[in-house]
Amino acid sequence: MSKKEQSKNSNGAHLGEISTIRDILMGQQINEFEERFNQLQQQLAEVENKLEQKIKELSS
Repeated sequence: MSKKEQSKNSNGAHLGEISTIRDILMGQQINEFEERFNQLQQQLAEVENKLEQKIKELSS
């Protein structure tokens, strides 16, 4: 295996370790942030749809 391939495999292992540590330290907070972010995305999509409907109504 070349040094480049070894480095690539090593980096993947390190990223996995970092993700595990992050989940241990901040797991609950990250889950709460993701849930809130998803809610905000849904609300934004609803507002966009309503705005598009209003624009169509005004254009007609």
